[in-house]
Amino acid sequence: MENIMVNQSKYVSSDFPEATYQVAFEDLKKKILVGHQEIIQGKVSSLADARKEFGLD
Repeated sequence: MENIMVNQSKYVSSDFPEATYQVAFEDLKKKILVGHQEIIQGKVSSLADARKEFGLD
């Protein structure tokens, strides 16, 4: 599988003008971008490994 770098910020946006929604959205956006970086860096476990660890196979 080929790793293709994309600008994640370009695809994460909100149409909500309300400040409450915007604050929650910005927090969610940060978490998504951090998670994406962790995936790229290989810092996450595969689903198969997690299922095996918890005996869910």
